[in-house]
Amino acid sequence: MTTPFVFQLAGALTDLQGSFADLPLDGPRGWLVVAVLVVSVPVGPWLLRRSVRQIGHGYAMLANRAVGAGEAHQESGVVEVSGTAVSLGETSTGTYSNEPTLVQTWHRVREEEQTDSDGNTTTSRRRLGGGSDALPFLVEDETGSVAVDPSGATLSLSESHYHRSPRDVDHYEGHIAPGDSVYVYGQLREADDPAHAPGEQRTYIGAGDEVGEFVVSDGGQLGTVFDYFLWGTLLAILGLGLTVLVPLLLLFAAEAAFGIPTASWLVDLA
Repeated sequence: MTTPFVFQLAGALTDLQGSFADLPLDGPRGWLVVAVLVVSVPVGPWLLRRSVRQIGHGYAMLANRAVGAGEAHQESGVVEVSGTAVSLGETSTGTYSNEPTLVQTWHRVREEEQTDSDGNTTTSRRRLGGGSDALPFLVEDETGSVAVDPSGATLSLSESHYHRSPRDVDHYEGHIAPGDSVYVYGQLREADDPAHAPGEQRTYIGAGDEVGEFVVSDGGQLGTVFDYFLWGTLLAILGLGLTVLVPLLLLFAAEAAFGIPTASWLVDLA
């Protein structure tokens, strides 16, 4: 017995086939559309793979047992600490805040208006660029302290809007300043020469092969894990949609461009 869903699917495929048939794709324009879709086919699976990694990193952080900063020296491998960020004597200046920072990210966004031939105006936002900066620091709590070398870390910082330039460019910055709360998930490292290690401590937290992703965050464990799960879920939804949709569009575009029944069988099957 044919279900209403099958009827709806068949109708949608028929409409899609008709829409492509009405497009002027019998020529170089059609070849270009097909080429773009062919190149886009791997995007969906890549996003799905990225989403699995993102959710996996979030789960690893959630499952790991946090230790006190002063107790981290007794651990090995992956270590997770939360506490207060303390300067090791050097700070940088916030790109837009002009405040002393230990870790920062920043970016610029321009708001642009476009008017079509019918006089309708749409507003879009375009990212112009950004960057990051990180200096070694201490994480300190009631148990003691541990040094962190943030080189190679993923910086998960909440960014704030600081100002807008006369050219409609918004400036955003997120940072961890001395005295701010910080969460670190990384690998305990041992320096061959403490004089060359951050804080001249033989052991410190940094990047390593044993940790899936080295993270420095201002959101605490739960906030950071939530962000990883959220972005992983969004990537999974987008990746799944593209994995299904792009090959489908490719079949209909190829049929319209080359006259080969690459999609008719699918309509007949539905």
